[in-house]
Amino acid sequence: MFLRGVFDGLCLQVVNPFYVFQIFSIILWCFDDYYIYAACILIISLISLGVELYETRKVRLTVSLVSLSVCLSVSVC
Repeated sequence: MFLRGVFDGLCLQVVNPFYVFQIFSIILWCFDDYYIYAACILIISLISLGVELYETRKVRLTVSLVSLSVCLSVSVC
């Protein structure tokens, strides 16, 4: 199916180099006992990830609906 599940989309977003760097940064901040900075990075990253996942799903749904309507409106001679 064209529309992926939430978990699949989340897995694809997390392996993005930006989020890998964010995870690495959180681990480093925790090792240096800067838990507040690590928590801020985590919260901001989770919000960003949620917004990105929502926008991706919304665009994919729109493209799917448009392609379906184009397929239905085309008639074969």
